[in-house]
Amino acid sequence: MVGGGLLIGSPWLIHIARHAGALQIISRNENQLGQIVPAIVLLAAIEAWGCLHHRSRRRLFLAAWVGGTAIAWPFLFRWMSGEGMLPIVLLAAGGLERVSRWITRRWRVAGSVGAVMAVLGLVIVMGPSLRRDGHEVSIRLADAAVFRALRGTLVGPPVYGAALQGLAYQVVRISQPGDILWSNAPYAGGLIAGLSHRATSSAMLYEVAASRTWDPVAAAQWIVWFKIDPLPGMPTFEALRRRYALTPVLDQPLAFVLRNPAASQRAHAPVACIPFWVAGVLLWAVLGIVWWDLSRAPGRTRPSRRPLAVQRAASCLPGRG
Repeated sequence: MVGGGLLIGSPWLIHIARHAGALQIISRNENQLGQIVPAIVLLAAIEAWGCLHHRSRRRLFLAAWVGGTAIAWPFLFRWMSGEGMLPIVLLAAGGLERVSRWITRRWRVAGSVGAVMAVLGLVIVMGPSLRRDGHEVSIRLADAAVFRALRGTLVGPPVYGAALQGLAYQVVRISQPGDILWSNAPYAGGLIAGLSHRATSSAMLYEVAASRTWDPVAAAQWIVWFKIDPLPGMPTFEALRRRYALTPVLDQPLAFVLRNPAASQRAHAPVACIPFWVAGVLLWAVLGIVWWDLSRAPGRTRPSRRPLAVQRAASCLPGRG
């Protein structure tokens, strides 16, 4: 399995090896954040124990978690509360089923295993979570996404809301197709660029170095400066205006919009190395293989053709249970 995986992934691994010099690890402020739900971690640990002691295809989830620990050092937040949580949640789902079946067998609880799982799942969702923000650690109740969505704090007003939609509408109104945006908040600026169908020079993958030296601010016709606390490495608003001779155009509740008269470069869409249809075929092929593999029952063997009496006699032999 390891050899097959390396063989299938060899084109991508060779590509990474060829361009390893362009990869860099960037310190992220998000590494100061983290949230852990103890109940989910406990259920995942129960399922991991069960995977190690019993034959189960859910070992795939355990293997995914072990492989995900590779991002723990450079991207602790992603490992604890981001992409690394996917195998934890999958393991926890198996642990929830395992605990529910144990409860129904031990106490003969009325109802199906699904009903017990639903009740326990509700308790887990409403349970406490341990949150770290910088050096501050706190315990929160009912902090799951569903409760945050009901309270209107799922992603927060500065990220998505009527004000941001209005800002995107104004950007569409004053700009032209092919214009480039730059923002002091790359993620929020990326949302503006996406909603306004404009290119952006700020929402980039900082872990991949640019192929040439360039100035993302000088390349942008429009500057979207969000009214937030200064981010590390960002110049001040006044220094930015002096250096690039920016012209104020809009003053919105969320951000200032300024024009860069010196910018003349137009946005262009790079051509992909692999045609889209090839990527689609490969994607569906992988999904088909995964579905075929997961649909097979673990340890499935052909039914024995021996008479039933012979099978019963063989089952009584030493070592056969």
